[in-house]
Amino acid sequence: MERWRNDLPRKLRSITTAVHREHTMNLRSPVCRDGTSGRWASPLNWAMAVLLLLVPAQAVQAEPPQRALPAPAFSTARFEAAMKREMDGLAKGWSFAVADRHGVRAKGAGGWAQAPGDGDVVMGPGTASGMGSVTKVLAGVALLHLLERQKLAPLSVSQQLDKPMLVALPPKWQGAWPGRNLERISLRQLLQHRSGFRNKNCGGTSLDPLAQMAQGVELADVGELDCYNNHNYYLLRYIVATLAYPDEVKTLDQRFRDRPLEEYTQTFNVVLSNLFERYVQRELLPLSRQPLAFTCRPYQLPNKLVAKGYGSADAAKGALLKTAESHKAAGGYCASQGSWYASAETLAEFGRAMMLSDRWLSAGTRGALYEPARWRETFPWASTVTQAELGTTFGQSRMAYHGGAEGGYRAALVLLPGGHVAAALANSPMEATEADENRGTSLRLAQALVDAFAESTRGRGAGRAPAGGASPR
Repeated sequence: MERWRNDLPRKLRSITTAVHREHTMNLRSPVCRDGTSGRWASPLNWAMAVLLLLVPAQAVQAEPPQRALPAPAFSTARFEAAMKREMDGLAKGWSFAVADRHGVRAKGAGGWAQAPGDGDVVMGPGTASGMGSVTKVLAGVALLHLLERQKLAPLSVSQQLDKPMLVALPPKWQGAWPGRNLERISLRQLLQHRSGFRNKNCGGTSLDPLAQMAQGVELADVGELDCYNNHNYYLLRYIVATLAYPDEVKTLDQRFRDRPLEEYTQTFNVVLSNLFERYVQRELLPLSRQPLAFTCRPYQLPNKLVAKGYGSADAAKGALLKTAESHKAAGGYCASQGSWYASAETLAEFGRAMMLSDRWLSAGTRGALYEPARWRETFPWASTVTQAELGTTFGQSRMAYHGGAEGGYRAALVLLPGGHVAAALANSPMEATEADENRGTSLRLAQALVDAFAESTRGRGAGRAPAGGASPR
């Protein structure tokens, strides 16, 4: 009897394991083994329920949880060496930076920000350079931050994204083009370039903003046509300004509503573009942990801190996208779809604040911006870049990125796995070869970043990080 009593805990543990297994199998099936649905109906389960009441808790031990495998370690030295090896000689000047949740982990640069005899400024990771369409990511984050604050409606971010874009556009625009299906376009579809607006790359014609609105969209294209179009993010200056400063927009509309549509639009474009810049500079960027120096006025920067754009790596003379005079003549405002400047360090820190912190966006919103299994629905990222080795190391071979090309400038911002974001800039098109048709584009910068990341994590960890680990959940 004493032997049976001493052996009781072991027998009960065995019974517990059997019950756990049976219950787990029952839960996985809509119909349990005895024909009931979702209930513990077997005699073994009832017996165990009684025994558990009679035995001390310490006598029954659960199986230990499985330990998550560590993510591969990141080597700063390997990453920097790989980028230098890849980029040396490809562009007039180049720079890069990688950040994780704690800040910038690796950075580097090479070549000239301003060529010898044309300014004599060496490129550095803190040198501001044109980022082209990467500006769209900045504009997208500004809108998402406003939706986090429920500036459109007292709804979730996802629900607000599904609201029609027209409700946040200039009031006179809202009824200016009936029958063009503009009321069918949601904010989400703008951010995903699925609005239906066509340009010359998608079987349409590149039009000025008013003509684009007047042309409208085909109903069948809304939400279905995947067409990268500057017009989608051009509209964000109006939307951000309207949501951020509704009283100022209302007053402006009252003053100019009786003017012809073209005059009304010209006024709104200048004023709302300035309000968009105000929101970004005064309300969004200051929330970052580190100061973020973005500007659409490169001529205001100290000469030694800004890169000129060049037509080729060998070009002797370069230029900024705008001067004080040319900018003033064009209205003096800043666009929401391009033409801003930042350094590689600033871009990487921006990506960190966007995707790896709660400074601007909640974890739920960050997680919705890119899911590897649903990569075609990404926003405000515009595309993806692949790297097969990272599929083995991290379980994720496709990374979200946004590129930029404007004037001589090239830029790329990439969401890497394992909680990293990387940025790269060049101030000339990269040398092209027949073997690599992307060598002169922003995609080439993105590819260089993911290849260097693969090299920097190769053989430096025993396991695999969860897929999509760059977005805190």
